[in-house]
This record gives sequence, structure tokens and C-alpha cells, in this order.
Amino acid sequence: GGVSAPSIYASSNGKIHFVWHNESATDTTVLHNVFISGAFLGSPNLLSTVGYKASWPSVTAIGDTVLCTWKETHGQPNIYFARSYSGGAVGSWSPPASTSGPNTAKDSHISYAYDMNTSTHYTYLVYDGTNKIYLQRSSDFGTTWTSPDVVSNSSKKSQFAKIECNN
Repeated sequence: GGVSAPSIYASSNGKIHFVWHNESATDTTVLHNVFISGAFLGSPNLLSTVGYKASWPSVTAIGDTVLCTWKETHGQPNIYFARSYSGGAVGSWSPPASTSGPNTAKDSHISYAYDMNTSTHYTYLVYDGTNKIYLQRSSDFGTTWTSPDVVSNSSKKSQFAKIECNN
């Protein structure tokens, strides 16, 4: 198969996280691996649901908390999310879950910020769908998400959303 759309994030603890989608004749899946102390984990972690054409992942990390998002097509495309609190170790990932965005969503990107004033961890997710850019936010590392808000100019077509945060 073909390997496409890598996303790379260097965590403050020295781990470098990689996610990508792997295309085969029957499916496209999202995989994760981590590079630490000069080596990769033994084999990549499968993050996406097999059989649903997953693609275009994005990854970020806060120490050993790793957050990943991608598109899956369950009849309609939607944005999916998984997290690991163990540095991305095999078997440490949550099951993939939809973020309840619009059913045209694609090309997601994820970022993280910590608000020292309120001691709140925020995960931000942006993606495009129907030529608009959507934003969702979580304050519990992706267990729940806000409703999607359109953040692009409604009079112009928009796509390829990206987000970066600093604390």
C-alpha cells in the first residue's frame, strides 16, 4: 500500500510522535508510532476503525498524553479522535470516537493549550467541511467536545484548516 499524510509532533519529554494513513487495495487506516531513545516502538499502533477508509491524521502530545484525530467514512465522512495517556504505547489508546461534527468533515488538525489562570487543559480541533472551517474544543482531553462552530468567513469558500496554540 501507499503511505501518505504524515503528521509529526515532538513532545516536551523527548518522544517524537508520528501518525499517517496507509492505503491498501481494501482499506485506508491511520497508524501511530513513537520514536524515543533512538528507536521506534516495535510496530505501529492501529488507531482507526478497520473498514472505514480513515485518512489525513493529525497528532499532538503533552508529555505522555498523546492526542490524534483523522477522518473516517462511515457512510458519510466524519472526524474521529483517540488518545493515549501512556505515551502512545501499544494497547494504551482509547477506542476511536466521532467528535459529532458535520458529516462532510475532513482534513482535521489538532492542538493543545494550558490556561494557567484557570488550570484548564484545552484541546482544539479544526477541520473543513462544505467549504467552511469548523472549530471544536474539549477541556477533558477529548472525552467531550463543544458543538462545532464555523470560524471561517461565510462569504468565502474555505478549506485546509490548521491550528497552533501556545500556553
